[in-house]
Amino acid sequence: MNKPPLAGRYDNLIGGQWVAPKSGKYSAGSCIMRNHDLVSGGFLAVTVVGFVLLCSSLLAFAFS
Repeated sequence: MNKPPLAGRYDNLIGGQWVAPKSGKYSAGSCIMRNHDLVSGGFLAVTVVGFVLLCSSLLAFAFS
């Protein structure tokens, strides 16, 4: 199966209208959600610890 061709640029859908980025720069086709600069390592560590504590407290509550 052939992949469909990608457009040269993609605007953002904001308020029902397609809007170009304010900077005028478009990414090189990579997904911005995979950009690890958006979330620091410290934030990820705190999130994981919080999730582990939540799960352990839920397990303790379920089996008590």
